[in-house]
Amino acid sequence: MNFRLTAILICVVLAAVGGLLVYVLVDDKPSADAVLLAPLAGLKADDIDVVEIVRMQPTEEKLVFARAGKDRWELREGNAGRLDIAAVNRTIETLLRLKPTPYADLTSDPGKYGLDKPSLKATLKSKHGNGTLLIGDTTVGDDHAVTFVASGERPKVPVAVKRSDIAGIFREKTKNGPTWQLARWETDYRLKRLLGVDLYDMTAQAKQIKITAGGKELAISRIKGSEWKFDAPPGYGLVDTAGDPAPQPHVITGLRPLVTMLATISATGPEDFIEKPEPLATYGLIGPDVI
Repeated sequence: MNFRLTAILICVVLAAVGGLLVYVLVDDKPSADAVLLAPLAGLKADDIDVVEIVRMQPTEEKLVFARAGKDRWELREGNAGRLDIAAVNRTIETLLRLKPTPYADLTSDPGKYGLDKPSLKATLKSKHGNGTLLIGDTTVGDDHAVTFVASGERPKVPVAVKRSDIAGIFREKTKNGPTWQLARWETDYRLKRLLGVDLYDMTAQAKQIKITAGGKELAISRIKGSEWKFDAPPGYGLVDTAGDPAPQPHVITGLRPLVTMLATISATGPEDFIEKPEPLATYGLIGPDVI
């Protein structure tokens, strides 16, 4: 009797273990607590070396951001230019943290959610591994809207995420529509400030400033500390740092007002950039009168 009872218990345990294995192998839905890019779980933005974003519509295009230093990224595919590290990091952090959200009507049909032929794909690469996210349609509903995605490891398994959780890869003030139109693209990652990006105090850190226009040149250079001298025109001596205490409108006097003006030259938003520019001469940026 004891042997029979022991045999029954062993069979029950084996059946339970077998059922658990089947459940684990068959159930392909990610846990609500698990990040979608499982190969990169636990990593931070500083661990990522390359970001690839591909949009398949209206034609296939790719952006490749590569880390060029601790606080600097460069565009390896796309039009060359300085990148806004905060914008790149926001996209990375969005993808690293992204988790599923419950969605009552979710089915296993990827085509129902724009995931049979996703129009946007984002990949993060690091020395610890790579992770890819396929991005499908976004519903209406403002704060209650969801976006449908799938991981590169489970491309046929639709998952819903909160639209607010994935906002870091979408352009600002967008709600729903084709994913390729919502996604941040080249101009959204551009560094808006044009001069002195790496300087917190241009007067004390810059070495030389040169302005040319109409064949004339103004050139000054720093001697030591915040003290500057004129190089061109020659013989003008030291540069006035503070400038006129009562300046006239549209007239700049003094070094600090000059560098303040130069440092504030910037784009106001992505719409100020031309995504596919013509030759510089088209915009009057080549010629003797260019400053």
